[in-house]
Amino acid sequence: MNNPIAIRFAGIGGQGNILMGIVLAKALIKEGKWVVQSQSYTAQVRGGPSHCDVLYSNEWIDYPKAEEFDLLFALHPSAVLRHYHLLKKNGIFFVDTSLFNMEKFSCSSPDSIPTGFPIEICRITKKILGYPFAKKSLEEFHTDVVSNMMGLGALVKVTDIVSIDTLKDTVAETVKRKYVDMNLKAIDHGYGAFDKVFHLEHNKKRRMMNFE
Repeated sequence: MNNPIAIRFAGIGGQGNILMGIVLAKALIKEGKWVVQSQSYTAQVRGGPSHCDVLYSNEWIDYPKAEEFDLLFALHPSAVLRHYHLLKKNGIFFVDTSLFNMEKFSCSSPDSIPTGFPIEICRITKKILGYPFAKKSLEEFHTDVVSNMMGLGALVKVTDIVSIDTLKDTVAETVKRKYVDMNLKAIDHGYGAFDKVFHLEHNKKRRMMNFE
């Protein structure tokens, strides 16, 4: 079976993680990918756990769900604890460090790891990218509502899975017109926050599924 790239945006209701997945899915479609987007949230509109999954491939996607992820983006400490074990070996792990009260994270520097952050992540991957998206959003725009767009800008810079122009076009078509300019500036901020590049590569091996 085809094994698509799998991405999960996880956080709590009100953080915009589902919008992140919707925008990314649309941008991938614009660039000719096969895409599956799904979401999960509780009846609690704000504050309850939620996540959004995006699967994409150059080929038809045989199965619309993933049990592990090539990239995990955690916007809240509870999402880190709830989802980190689903990251693939050597996968990419983004984390909003705002609520962990830390600016940077390094597996090689134990002093940088805050209380409550699962050190087990360092045994899964070294591709850990921490940034205080919510904090920087408040500083730059006096609101944290565009921290999700900062995150998308960072993701696109690091992975290069879609062009920045396609991402911006998609955002302009998706959000309310009066918020477009602020969202585009937030994308630029996130895009400029990282220099590292970790390409997501399709696994060409075919995985057998057990339906018993």
